[in-house]
Amino acid sequence: MAGGVPGTILGCPYFEVPDMPAIGANSYPIAFGDFERCYTLVDRISLAVVRDPYSKASAGQVRFVGRRRVGGQVVLAEAAALLQCHT
Repeated sequence: MAGGVPGTILGCPYFEVPDMPAIGANSYPIAFGDFERCYTLVDRISLAVVRDPYSKASAGQVRFVGRRRVGGQVVLAEAAALLQCHT
């Protein structure tokens, strides 16, 4: 470990993600693999913006609501693995 250098395990960088489950019996708190090959994110080019002059009219403001479609999918499950903890 050195200052300014990201942490690695056997040369692979690691990240702590708070959305993963806590360590416990029969949980899968560790994911390891090449996520660029495993998972594909899809981002639609279009962005829809709608002007709403009514909801904030009493404050003299105009509200804008934006909507963008995104998604993702596992494309190569063999490129990553979930590691199970046993206590």
